[in-house]
Amino acid sequence: MERKEEIYNIHELIDEKKDEEILSLIKNDEILLDKYKSLSIMLNDLKD
Repeated sequence: MERKEEIYNIHELIDEKKDEEILSLIKNDEILLDKYKSLSIMLNDLKD
């Protein structure tokens, strides 16, 4: 079980890094930023 938790934690860190990179690329484009945020909310709702 510990191995699964390690993999999950690594996956979460990668996701956070990807989010940071994407946000830095689209931060000046309001339309893309709004769409990205909406998509993120939807995906988080699906996770739960």
